[in-house]
Amino acid sequence: VGSEMCIRDRHLNANLILNTEYNLDSKKIKGLLLMKDFNIPEEVFGETKYDIFGGTGNMTAKFDSNLKNKDLQSIINKTNIQGKFFFEDSMFRGMDTKKIANKIDSLKKFSDFFSLMQSFNPDDLSSINEISGDFLVSKGILKFKEVIIKNENFKIFSSGNYEINENYLNLINKIKLKTNVYKNLPDFQIELSGTSENYSTKFK
Repeated sequence: VGSEMCIRDRHLNANLILNTEYNLDSKKIKGLLLMKDFNIPEEVFGETKYDIFGGTGNMTAKFDSNLKNKDLQSIINKTNIQGKFFFEDSMFRGMDTKKIANKIDSLKKFSDFFSLMQSFNPDDLSSINEISGDFLVSKGILKFKEVIIKNENFKIFSSGNYEINENYLNLINKIKLKTNVYKNLPDFQIELSGTSENYSTKFK
């Protein structure tokens, strides 16, 4: 015995379409979620050390879960989600990429590059042209795959995991940088690890 449901609504300025199927005997639910014209609110996602907010984007995600055990942690561990997203014209908090590019062009010696890259101002903002990527949730772990963030100065390839129950993240960001003077600088990495409120950064 099962039931089907289709919900159309608006949330966080986005148009939502949710199609679900629920089996009353097995307590299993599966479905498809579509979000169109989604704007990332600054008050939700833009208040930590490095954050992306604003812009307009779309997301699609298919999911399935077992609701037999109503314990939240059990539901999270038995929920699978696979999706894609694409955003345009967002903002990045934590660095000003134009300012960094200009400072690199004026460096007296290139050995000062990494010390410059670690001197970010948490209040600085950068415009982001596009963000796209895939994500997967399985056994309580949110996995980011092939996430690309880019503007005229930076192209960031990001991947990693976020353990939902433990609130622990581990992200690797491979960064390509282009300035007016240097068109083909060597790639470098910034690794983030820790909780979403308190994490460390490592440059490579």
